[in-house]
Amino acid sequence: LVQAQAASNMYPWDDWYAELAAIMCVLRLEDACRLPHNPYIPLLEPAIVVHEGDFVLGGQAGHAVLPRGLHVRGNLVISNCDALQVLPELLRVEGSCEVTNCVNLRNLPMRLVVMGNASFAGCRSIVRGAMRIDVRGGLDLSDCRLLPTLPRSMRVDGNLDITDCEALGRIPTGAVVCGRIRRGMTVVSGVEDMNRYLQAQAVVTFRHPLAGVWRPPPDFRRH
Repeated sequence: LVQAQAASNMYPWDDWYAELAAIMCVLRLEDACRLPHNPYIPLLEPAIVVHEGDFVLGGQAGHAVLPRGLHVRGNLVISNCDALQVLPELLRVEGSCEVTNCVNLRNLPMRLVVMGNASFAGCRSIVRGAMRIDVRGGLDLSDCRLLPTLPRSMRVDGNLDITDCEALGRIPTGAVVCGRIRRGMTVVSGVEDMNRYLQAQAVVTFRHPLAGVWRPPPDFRRH
């Protein structure tokens, strides 16, 4: 891999950057190659910092600024860290990834690769989802109440938990979940079944709690 260009030798578009960086991360080419810098979009080819062993961060730790690219060869454990607001854009974890109850965390990694289980349970302020997710175990997103979307480029080999993900409307077509998907007490066996359940739930909650079918107010305007 020596060159990355779009049509007519233009800069790769912003969503291509994450894909190209993901290829370099998986093939371990971060040190040998660099993506061309597009001056019109943020730089998305951060240097990858390799951490040997487990990476543990918790409580009111002052060291709450992580590198833009992080490769943890052990487990990543971050819990109850109120100072943590941003995760690395590229995050690869050889073991399990547990980032839990970080109430001020605002984003998921743009590219997430986890060889074990991954959990972001209790991170209620996440408002920016990932562009690509590969998790070899299960993925727990319970109580991520502001998480708006999941990526179309997502593969979870284990179970997926989206309990109390109130802002999440549906799971994109193309996402792969090999295990079961849980939302509260409801457990289904596929993305299509979960999307049908979410659609039915949205219709039910659109009804007035007392009068049956919801009626628009007199000053309601259809746009």
